[in-house]
Amino acid sequence: MSIRSSHADSWHSDKWYRRAWYIWPQTISLLLIGWLFVGVLLKPMPWAPQTQTPPKTQTPPKTQTPPTPKPQPPPQPAPQRQPGPQPDDIICSQSNSHDALNACTRLIDAGRPGFYSSRAQIYFRNGDYDRAIADLSAFIKQC
Repeated sequence: MSIRSSHADSWHSDKWYRRAWYIWPQTISLLLIGWLFVGVLLKPMPWAPQTQTPPKTQTPPKTQTPPTPKPQPPPQPAPQRQPGPQPDDIICSQSNSHDALNACTRLIDAGRPGFYSSRAQIYFRNGDYDRAIADLSAFIKQC
């Protein structure tokens, strides 16, 4: 009897023999795939923070000593406040109202051409595109 005929006889007569032919290769492949994933997942990831544990050494117990009070530094004088932005600056940069347009105009007339862009933004938000373009053109000419 040859191996081939023995295999054919067992295949047709024994259901456990057939199952073994299907189960063992699948089991082995699952084990190999599992080991592959475990090997990949257990490696430290380069982006993960590395925690290092200090080496365990036996140290003698420390005796409790009262903490020594630290000398308090002398109090520092309060820093002098520098003048804040002018009210027109705040109004011009934070609002879309008619007051903001007037504040920006006063700042531009006072020789501060940087507020052309703020006034152009207010015009743009209010839908007055021609004046916005004119102010932006003036701002570009000043730069």
